[in-house]
Amino acid sequence: MKDFIDFVSPLVHNQPFWYTCLTVAAALVVFAGYKWFEAYWTRRGELAAEKNAPAPNPAKSASGDRSVAAGIITGPVTTGDNSPIVNQQHQTVHGGQFQPAGNMTIGTYVGTITVASSQPAASPSPLHQLPAPPVDFTGRSKELSELRTAIKTNNVAISGLKGMGGIGKTALALRLAEELAHSYPDAQIYLDLLGTATTPLPPAKAMEHVIRSFHPESKLPEDPAQLSALYCSVLSDKRVLLLMDNARDSKQVEPLIPPRGCFLFVTSRQHVELPGLHVTRLDTLPPKDAEDLLVAICPRIADGACALAKACGYLPLALRLAASALNKHETVSVDSHLSRISDAATRTKELAEPALATSYGLLPDDRKRLWRHLSVFPSTFDSTAAAAVWEVGLETAEDLLGDLVSSSLVEWNPQTRRAHLHDLARDFAASHLAENSKEERSARLRHAAHYAKVIRAADDSYDEGGDNVLKGLTLFDLERVNIDTGFKWACGGLDSNDAAGICNDYCAVWSVLDLRQHPRRERIPWLESALAASRRLSDRRSEGNHLGNLGIVYADLGDARKAIEYHKEALVIASVVSHN
Repeated sequence: MKDFIDFVSPLVHNQPFWYTCLTVAAALVVFAGYKWFEAYWTRRGELAAEKNAPAPNPAKSASGDRSVAAGIITGPVTTGDNSPIVNQQHQTVHGGQFQPAGNMTIGTYVGTITVASSQPAASPSPLHQLPAPPVDFTGRSKELSELRTAIKTNNVAISGLKGMGGIGKTALALRLAEELAHSYPDAQIYLDLLGTATTPLPPAKAMEHVIRSFHPESKLPEDPAQLSALYCSVLSDKRVLLLMDNARDSKQVEPLIPPRGCFLFVTSRQHVELPGLHVTRLDTLPPKDAEDLLVAICPRIADGACALAKACGYLPLALRLAASALNKHETVSVDSHLSRISDAATRTKELAEPALATSYGLLPDDRKRLWRHLSVFPSTFDSTAAAAVWEVGLETAEDLLGDLVSSSLVEWNPQTRRAHLHDLARDFAASHLAENSKEERSARLRHAAHYAKVIRAADDSYDEGGDNVLKGLTLFDLERVNIDTGFKWACGGLDSNDAAGICNDYCAVWSVLDLRQHPRRERIPWLESALAASRRLSDRRSEGNHLGNLGIVYADLGDARKAIEYHKEALVIASVVSHN
């Protein structure tokens, strides 16, 4: 009781009676919820620790003897201001060994950090993430030899491939990574850094992906220094290959340099400068290799391979598009296709665009429309998502995707059963989609609506408990880029009820967002946008829920005054809704 009095007294000092009563009521809700969650998670942590306590796993950083937090933390670390996290048990240590509830030793840390109670151990997430290289990979023997020599002879631990879009950086990187995988048995992690996108992947998100590949149920620290320390600690004493594809610049990649014993492979269109980085610049294919690639994809090109390779500028992406188009459209002669590419080439200086324009032109009008719609996906997607954007059944979507894959306008990963567009193809399709604003809005609306359902499915799975906790988190992580993109679009359209309704739906979940989002940078802005959406819709129940959730987040951050303000508003709305 004394804790509650100390908590509320400063808030009601010299205030009117009505204000005091309302504040005390709101404070009781906050305080009671805090105590209940604290007791619940404390007991849950104790049971989990007794049942699943792993062996100690101390770790060192790559910079010498200075120890960092070990990478098996399964509960959240506090935010950067060291504020308390409500629904978890806290233990603050100052250097030396620290333990969560139970007897699990999880490492050492220099400095002050707040540690939450452990959660049940999760089954390991996939640590072998490399997509397969193209089965018809051709050429690049000189570059492969140079990279192998640098790695084996010179002990290079960081390598990079630099070259223009469509030059084949990713294909070569995957080929080399496949060769090196046996030397890095602990994990091979692949991540698209979205360097050519409007919003590249922040380094912190890349670190989170790596950490969660090992410990998917972790709630990670918001403070960048703590996150970086945890990243190094998770990789310490491991043999891990990191393939960071499509990097924007050095600033994005430098924080991702792993400890000694790991290997970092970077691809980028831009020049990236990193300590110890060995860079190989890729140019277009030699004529003979370009001709071989054409024939490997479509054997009937043989007699015209020399002229067609030259028309494609010896660019791998353009070569693949041209050969795939001829392989699919058997009635189109090689000479006819060559003429179309040559005509398109006179209208652009981009090597890939003539082949894209020609392949696009060969599609029936309905296929053109469907392909344009796929440009709303910023990252990989599955057949279900394509079906939602296209408004067709799943089996139909699978058939249509297969048709576009056979034209090399869509890339398909048979291991993950997910598709994506090359960034040059996405830009090309998006430029044509933007020509019809009504069509573009409709496609983006369906994309955002679909991923609002995905985030609900992930949250429902998490709330079921047991093995479904990891399933829910894995689904959220897999679709994170699409989820963020869908929410951002919906928030930008709050002047319409359909977009506002979708924005509102994204924040109708709690568990996965509470675990995965940073409270200040993501959780609060999301809830504020959803609050604005619910008010536009006059949805009082959702408005009250968003206000209450904002109160919980601010209570987590230790801002009692804001927490009570939001809870007071939520209580007023709850009273109104209950009487209607």
